[in-house]
Amino acid sequence: MKQLTYVLNDSLTTEQMDRMVAEDPAFVHASARLLIVFEPHSDFQTMRERIRVGSELLPNTTIVGMTIMGSVGANAKMPKHAVCTFLLFEESQVHMDVYDCNHMTPREAGRHLAHKLDSYEHKRAILCMPTQVGLNPAPFVNEVTRAHGELPLFGAQAGINTLTNGRSVVFTGDELYERGILTVTFCGENLQVKPTYNLGWRAIGNDHVITSCTNSGRVGTIDDKPAVSLYQRYLKISLDDNFFDNVSPFPLVLRSGKELVARVPTGFYEDGSLQFPVAFERGSHVFFSYAHPTVLLRETSISANEMAMFMPQALVMFACSNRRVFLGNDRADYEVACYVHACESMAWAYGNGEIMHTAEGGGLLNSTIVALGMREGEPTGTPPKSLPDPVLVTGGRPIPLSERLATFLDATTAEANATIGELEVLAKRDPLTGAFNRRRMDEILHYEMSKRRRSNDLVLLMYDIDWFKNVNDTYGHDTGDVVLMDLTRCVQSCIREGDTLGRWGGEEFLCLLTELTMEQAYAAAERIRKRVEQTNFLRVGHITISIGLTDARENDTAETFFQRVDQALYDAKHAGRNCTCVR
Repeated sequence: MKQLTYVLNDSLTTEQMDRMVAEDPAFVHASARLLIVFEPHSDFQTMRERIRVGSELLPNTTIVGMTIMGSVGANAKMPKHAVCTFLLFEESQVHMDVYDCNHMTPREAGRHLAHKLDSYEHKRAILCMPTQVGLNPAPFVNEVTRAHGELPLFGAQAGINTLTNGRSVVFTGDELYERGILTVTFCGENLQVKPTYNLGWRAIGNDHVITSCTNSGRVGTIDDKPAVSLYQRYLKISLDDNFFDNVSPFPLVLRSGKELVARVPTGFYEDGSLQFPVAFERGSHVFFSYAHPTVLLRETSISANEMAMFMPQALVMFACSNRRVFLGNDRADYEVACYVHACESMAWAYGNGEIMHTAEGGGLLNSTIVALGMREGEPTGTPPKSLPDPVLVTGGRPIPLSERLATFLDATTAEANATIGELEVLAKRDPLTGAFNRRRMDEILHYEMSKRRRSNDLVLLMYDIDWFKNVNDTYGHDTGDVVLMDLTRCVQSCIREGDTLGRWGGEEFLCLLTELTMEQAYAAAERIRKRVEQTNFLRVGHITISIGLTDARENDTAETFFQRVDQALYDAKHAGRNCTCVR
């Protein structure tokens, strides 16, 4: 595999570049050829000319591209020339798919691609490039990752000329799309990939709740107050031309799986709402965040060193322009140089919101660097020497006030979070079993019912111990408590990480199961029941449980949902116990 990257400036034209590449032996003998173009301007005529020339001079080449970010902030220096990178494979294949979202929704497009991916052999990763203005790609990403969460999905939304105007475009060798989603799936039996993602911002302060928002990224209220009041209250930020420069060091962050993801407001409205490049879900819990410049660069160098050890033959990276605004041009250039150290032929661009989803979580991002390294077969040679730990302050120089304040924020936030964590455990957890308590389960149940409207995506399971009174009467309440603790550990070993288990009262427990059909949920319930039946509990030996099961209906409330599962458990008791009954 070989990567060739060019910057189309005044000394190199599209035609000159294409002729050089066409004569390269790696191009001539390639099993698949992919050209990715990053355009800094929404100049349709220039883009169409690049496509025309490439199609004529580069036969059997998949051509894709997108517009990238222009000027942001007052002093950030952004790319001014188009960047073209060729990925030439020796034995792998690429599959390009593009969806015009004028004719289908992002969710429909995601389902279509998820189905199509089933037919692709040896798939390894997906490059995703959606347009930005008026298009929320979250449903697309969710559908694809729900079906193929094991595949790294990476990329960025197409950028615009400035934060306030311009058109974002993605394009193929045939067409330009102002409202579309473009993907390239990389497939190969010997193709190996390494995704990386680093943020560096850390949550500070209390959490806040998104109380109204739209699919286009506009947030009306936070904590039921105009969204701008959050920044005005805590940061005294004025609503003027310097708004983005002032808010960019303080993204809002939220949890997605095991990853922390950020959102940076790009503008404000007269009604007090804020515009974000990536949409939120109503009810999302967000925090302010702040980054220590040293931490950002250190995490970048660590990620780049790990990538260098992978020894990629090709590397594509997307960075957030907010990092350049926050770090300044020199430090932002250092971040790019770290990845060049890992792969000299790499290509990179600034999009309008990064995308990275792996088995660990992620999704639509801000303020991050995402990258994917690729190679065919095992590495050859030796990896480059590791980058040194970036030192921003040399001996004898005073530490800047901003960095001392960042260190102070890190330390005090860590202490506050530790205390908050202890209080949350006391408030939300059953002190005996460690499962959620009844109050917290009731909150979770109401929240899930408020956001879910489809059937077969939320199942409620309720169980209790058969003849538990006999255990307490025969062995004493201390032994009964041990049984409840051991039973909870037993059940938790049977359910998935995203499922929610809570003690409802006495020996009764509730479990919320998400994204399962009733058939799958019944199989999960039976696994739990049989595991309990086969377990030897301290002193008491074997016990059994009865289980009730039901799924959410379109017109359900939390109350009707619970009543039905309670009736199902009653059915199981009257069916002879040690069984699962469904309502």
